[in-house]
Amino acid sequence: QGKAGCGQHAKLANQIMIAGALSGVCEAFSYAQAKGLDLNVLFDSVSTGAAGSKQLDAFGPKIIAGDYAPGFFMKHFIKDMKLALTEANISGLSLEVLSLVLSNYEELAQEGLGDLGTQALIKYYDIFKSIKHDLNISGISSYGQNEDAEGKDEHSRDALERIIKDYNEMYSTNFSTDTFAAYHKDISDRVKGKKTK
Repeated sequence: QGKAGCGQHAKLANQIMIAGALSGVCEAFSYAQAKGLDLNVLFDSVSTGAAGSKQLDAFGPKIIAGDYAPGFFMKHFIKDMKLALTEANISGLSLEVLSLVLSNYEELAQEGLGDLGTQALIKYYDIFKSIKHDLNISGISSYGQNEDAEGKDEHSRDALERIIKDYNEMYSTNFSTDTFAAYHKDISDRVKGKKTK
């Protein structure tokens, strides 16, 4: 791969590609399942087309079968992604997809799933589905990070208020945009299984 260190960077580039590709497979399967599609039929339909990939070929059938035995441990993949993210930051790069996928894997590892294979990323979406609440978590997080900024987007605030209202009705809570931090923590606790009601 060139001078000293290039091989390591090539490996990390490989892991970055895998993170994005496998995340795409898991999201697509989660969407298809939520819409009532037969995943075997979907796999046969898309695997030889433009959406086909090594990750889909290797892990699509395993995900469908519920086979999470490790070919490569999730916990080791997390270490590689952290290293890649560190190297990216050193170079002044913002790798948003990698950051999000790493965050998803870390959530699973915190639930004790680090010894499963990388394809167990699909379980992240199962956790969110179990909440039965359709939230744009990245949007909510962005709001929280900028809630003290001037010139807030009123449209986003109105949308968030409606989401919180629905959440309050669903879980008998009493949050508002003024108690956003507590609301966000409550969502996180439910995702991690700390709350069931």
